[in-house]
Amino acid sequence: MGGSGLTRRRFLAGAAGVTAGGLLASCGGASAPATAAPTAAATAAVAKTSGPPKVSAQTKAAVSHLKALISTAPWAVGDAKGYFKDVGLTQELTEFTGGGDTVRGLLQAGNNYALTTPSATALAFNQGQPVRIIGGGFGGTTIVFVSKKAGGAKDVKELAGKKIGYSAAGSATEFVIKRTLKDAGITANLVATGGVGESLTALRNNVVDVAWTPYPQPQRFPDEFQIVFVAAKTVPNFAEFIISTTADYADKNPEVLRAFLYAFGQSMDFIRASPDEAGAIWAKVVNYPPAQVAAAMKEIPTDAWSIKIAPQMLKVIEDSMIEFKQVPGPIDWKKLVIQDFLPADQRTTI
Repeated sequence: MGGSGLTRRRFLAGAAGVTAGGLLASCGGASAPATAAPTAAATAAVAKTSGPPKVSAQTKAAVSHLKALISTAPWAVGDAKGYFKDVGLTQELTEFTGGGDTVRGLLQAGNNYALTTPSATALAFNQGQPVRIIGGGFGGTTIVFVSKKAGGAKDVKELAGKKIGYSAAGSATEFVIKRTLKDAGITANLVATGGVGESLTALRNNVVDVAWTPYPQPQRFPDEFQIVFVAAKTVPNFAEFIISTTADYADKNPEVLRAFLYAFGQSMDFIRASPDEAGAIWAKVVNYPPAQVAAAMKEIPTDAWSIKIAPQMLKVIEDSMIEFKQVPGPIDWKKLVIQDFLPADQRTTI
């Protein structure tokens, strides 16, 4: 997968085949919130006597930029190491372009849970959609904005009046560029350029002057592109992804969600402990040179690989959404966030 446009793909975890994924319609109406799950003490007691959660379920997941962002590596690692299989899950994954597109994929395309951006999820919730956050998906960001090495902008100060490509409305990339420009007191022209391949193609063809991209793309094209800014530095405490589901699915399938989050957490633990091996697993899935992925892994703080929901991330999202007039006031995080399906030691105070 190089600079050409990405397509959505649907594939079974643990299977070799890949088939085309489908598009989706608009979001549906709201439904009742999830009912309360067992207490942390009860969950911990069960875990001590019965071990990890065990189910027998076939599930569907909507995943933003599945075969483009290194922050989606836990899905590949969990498949390769057998973590999902061990808890009894067979997963069908469909790739979406991020932002509201992935949220719609959760709500309308028959998916059971999803890797979505916090801002798009919060916006959908505030609009009455039956979406819930159940865990952390990636507690940092791999996003950078790049320009052409020959004559392109070299830092944030040079972005005034430039055409800047982000992926999609409600995406992490839109959030990052708006926040960065606002803090720098700079006005620029923002253009939705789609996925990684489409975005870099837009930059190559001078449709935009600066484009979003994730690690390891700068490592893949060091002679062509230069980093203008790193999102993790301009927007501290920002989390790229969370795990979301619907209120109805949470109500009816608590054990499936516990099993999934347990296995996803094991993937995160493995990546923190063995980043080189994890990077090699992901490199094989996306057909990138392992050395380039290994270099990118070194740019990612190890604590980003966590299923914990960081309270400071929620504050960053809420403050910016209010400032950019995406929501009229504070978000009801206590209703939007359900931590009952997380292992007891992975829950935080919201």
